[in-house]
Amino acid sequence: MLLEDITVVDLYPNLASSYASRLFSDLGATVIMLEPASGSDVRHMEPKFDADDESVYHSYLNQNKQSIVVDLADTETIIDILQTADILIEPLGQKKLAEYGLAYEQIKDTLPSLVYASQSPYGNSGPNQDRVSSEIVDYATGGFLYYGGDPDREPLAVHGYQSSWHGGMHVATAALFAHIYSQRTGIGQHVDVSNQE
Repeated sequence: MLLEDITVVDLYPNLASSYASRLFSDLGATVIMLEPASGSDVRHMEPKFDADDESVYHSYLNQNKQSIVVDLADTETIIDILQTADILIEPLGQKKLAEYGLAYEQIKDTLPSLVYASQSPYGNSGPNQDRVSSEIVDYATGGFLYYGGDPDREPLAVHGYQSSWHGGMHVATAALFAHIYSQRTGIGQHVDVSNQE
């Protein structure tokens, strides 16, 4: 397969990062999800299959992936896993990961060729970096809402988590290009993708 020599780590995945790592998996990459003991948010999303209470989204997004339960505070274990990785995808934000010594600036010297891909509503810099968001807010701030609904009525959301799907696709694309650069130069980089964009 096209990306069979690549290893991707998805750290505490959400819907968008799960989709990004699913795209890598579909192209043959080894994908390792690092999850909290309670499981990733995607494991708990509705709808669920009746028989085993498994999330439909989890089943679709996480096939052909490995899963390891790890606490964010176990920085040593996470760094050991990242030693074998080419790409890290994270949706938690640099400020939160800095509390555990896992922000890009804290690990880039230890893992110089690692592509570190961040996915968030508004990016990890700028005036909105600390804001929380939702699908419909992403649509509004990104301009997508302009195409739907009537200006004299309540906002009309598009069905099916489109912001997350598109955000995940852009994270995967940006991370892949950064990986190609890393293969040629040995230099990794931080790719920061916001759903708003």
